[in-house]
Amino acid sequence: MKKLWIIFAVTLVMLVSVAAPAFAGPPTTVTVGPWLEDGTRYNPDGTLYGVSWNPWTADPNGPMDLRQTGKAYHVVNINDYYNAFAPNIPEGHMVISGSGVLSGQAEYISSVSGLPMRDRFKGKMTVAPPSWYGTYTQYSYAYGTEGEVKTYYPGAIIPDTEDIPENGESAWWFIHYTEYTAYMPSS
Repeated sequence: MKKLWIIFAVTLVMLVSVAAPAFAGPPTTVTVGPWLEDGTRYNPDGTLYGVSWNPWTADPNGPMDLRQTGKAYHVVNINDYYNAFAPNIPEGHMVISGSGVLSGQAEYISSVSGLPMRDRFKGKMTVAPPSWYGTYTQYSYAYGTEGEVKTYYPGAIIPDTEDIPENGESAWWFIHYTEYTAYMPSS
């Protein structure tokens, strides 16, 4: 009899775990933005990235669709995150957890250097449609030989997680990071 109860309990748990998502309902899509961002870009060593437009304020972005699954929000199309000056991003994702932790990455070819690029995102965002606001950091990497990368990003370094390339070998180079504050425009 005890064995029968164990089989019944295990079967019940399995059925509930399979059926529960059906009761949760389909994911919903919400739109946030448009929003503004202030940003400051830094070299890997923490010095200010040397371009005339750095730092910047009130950079317009969005709107952007988010798919809500439970308490988390997933960016539907990573291209909506990047403003009009960015290239078409063929691959990427961004998620804001129920507790507001933002994480994600995107890969594309730079319109400036022609090199493969990888951006990684970490931060803390609040989603309250149509608003989203908070702070996050974008870490940017370029793939190429030392000469190719340092032609466009002279402060680039090899991250600790990468092997130092032999002369002429390509590798992922850490080129800069950007600290952002995102906020909604005042009415």
